[in-house]
Amino acid sequence: MVALASRALDQVRRAEVKLAPELKGSRWALLKRAAHWYRKQIDTMHWLQRSGLKTARALRLKEALRQLYQARHAVSPARRLDLVGTSLPAVDEWLRLRS
Repeated sequence: MVALASRALDQVRRAEVKLAPELKGSRWALLKRAAHWYRKQIDTMHWLQRSGLKTARALRLKEALRQLYQARHAVSPARRLDLVGTSLPAVDEWLRLRS
């Protein structure tokens, strides 16, 4: 599921790179986990979140799915329900982006 979200994110980024040249060179940062970003990538991601681009929305959705997947393996069932409840709007938004 996260892999599909990553592919969708890359498709959105490719379409928007023509409109926002600042996205050029951001592919690998977008595919990596935030904990593994370098300083320049962190700065790029901060810019992206403020940009209002669809790529920023797609990144948030991918990260929400990643959290859901990790929650399946790491937390109690009660906490999982909390995470699912907060992530469902993000999943719905991701599905709308894909169509």
